[in-house]
Amino acid sequence: MPRTDKRKHARKVVSWPVHATGSGIYLIGAEVRDVSDTGVFLRPNATDKLPEIGTHLSLMFFPQGRWQGTGLSTNATVSWTGDSRTHHCAGVGLTLDDTQVGQELVSQAQVL
Repeated sequence: MPRTDKRKHARKVVSWPVHATGSGIYLIGAEVRDVSDTGVFLRPNATDKLPEIGTHLSLMFFPQGRWQGTGLSTNATVSWTGDSRTHHCAGVGLTLDDTQVGQELVSQAQVL
């Protein structure tokens, strides 16, 4: 049976570096694979342990795809973890605390 997409907001595909930190969590050099106004899909490095659902993270995005320059920061909560059929990798779905940051990220992305 086909799986329906439950998303309320359109996603845009990206490949941006991000730092994500939380209680005992340090995902430095992880990658954001898609963004929407309210959330992101984050692919940690292969050696990183996936944070648990409900974990609160502080994020620093580098939407120009490079580490130099000013990043965008916000907090987020892990909504789900597992394999992404879209991106063919393990990662986490995050709900952003600040939708204005989400809107800024979307404005800098290409349509998925």
